[in-house]
Amino acid sequence: MQRVIKSILLVTALVSCGTDKDSRYQDISHLERPPTLPVNPSASPNESYAVDDSRIEKRQSNTGLGDKVYLTNATPLQLRIRMPIDKAWYALAQALKQSRDTLKITDYDRDKKIYYVSSGDESSAGFFSFLSDNKKINYVLSMKGAGGETAVMANLAAEQSGTTDNQDSNNETEKLLRMLYGILHDDLKLEYNGS
Repeated sequence: MQRVIKSILLVTALVSCGTDKDSRYQDISHLERPPTLPVNPSASPNESYAVDDSRIEKRQSNTGLGDKVYLTNATPLQLRIRMPIDKAWYALAQALKQSRDTLKITDYDRDKKIYYVSSGDESSAGFFSFLSDNKKINYVLSMKGAGGETAVMANLAAEQSGTTDNQDSNNETEKLLRMLYGILHDDLKLEYNGS
């Protein structure tokens, strides 16, 4: 009896799967139609479509932002990026990531547009750090935007600002800004073209 019931269920399953009509392939009313193109009524039949001679500009093969970044002559030194602050924030993040062997982002505050950056050898930060000549320096990079231009300022972190004199502090922050300028101007690799 079980064989008969199994056979009947198998036959009904095969019959229901074997129908040659499928409603999904019969109704084409829900398919999208291609758009109709306007035709110039005064044109001859051979000139019914306009030729588009516009070209897409090639992406620049060189890297870096070029003239979109510069250093000011004022004291303290500032790095200026000719971009809105959100795009400049992204470009500076990419520059910091590219300089991973010398700089490391330790923290950031996107709302205040601040990066906390450290330089120096991480391996010398342990117990034997007094034996190393490489000292770890912590910086604060702050950004201020005005229209289509963004200013980047560098300062030593609060815990280090009292340990060195003002001239050493300015030298260290200027070295950092000049290094970032070199990366942003010549070597920056962005996923977008920076415009």
